[in-house]
Amino acid sequence: EDSWTCGTCSAGCPTCGGSFKTCSSSSGGDPFAHFGNHSVQYWPPFETRITLLEAGGMKLHGVVQDRRPDTNNRWFGKFILSSDDVDIVRARVVPGQALLSQEEEAGGVIDTLLVEAKLDGGWQNVTSQSNHLILDGQAVLDFETRKNKFGKGRKQALVIKSPHMNVTIESAKAQKFPDEFRQLKYLHLDMKVDGLSKEKAITGVLPQIWGLVPMTPTVEAMLKKPESEAAPNVL
Repeated sequence: EDSWTCGTCSAGCPTCGGSFKTCSSSSGGDPFAHFGNHSVQYWPPFETRITLLEAGGMKLHGVVQDRRPDTNNRWFGKFILSSDDVDIVRARVVPGQALLSQEEEAGGVIDTLLVEAKLDGGWQNVTSQSNHLILDGQAVLDFETRKNKFGKGRKQALVIKSPHMNVTIESAKAQKFPDEFRQLKYLHLDMKVDGLSKEKAITGVLPQIWGLVPMTPTVEAMLKKPESEAAPNVL
């Protein structure tokens, strides 16, 4: 029987009293949900906000970009973090084609991941402004620019730590293509779950796909490729 691979977490986030588990799980690609030794492809609706993960009033939502007719791939282009149903963080990918033509900015690299946080009641662009930001004790944000080159930019990541969940959101190339033009044209976001509170009920699309909670008809429908094509990929 396949299981969700978990262990003890030592993340440097707001104190959780040792209630975290680290998890070998993620969502990315076309998209695929990875857990343990398995990868399951699923088909979320285009341009629809879906709740991927919920624990203790903290929710992570994702939105799949509609890039038809160029491609039917369902890459995530935006993630939203909410606390008690109030949005507090928004992360979105930049248009990838721009990375092929722009020059690097004098002070650094071109951003591939744009981040906004709700501060003092309003939304503020916090992309690259600070490597470390605390949101009223609800979450800690760490912004990282990595060595991987993305045209004139670089791979970037947002690490979110909270009392209920830890996740990492990254800009990602479309590696299924051999040429850099299409890899950047279809730049998107991947997400990895680094930890979840074992003290809180866990719900959302991903826990249902992982087999942690019963699956609803809505999520079950996401496991079926549209237009009566082949069944989902299980690797």
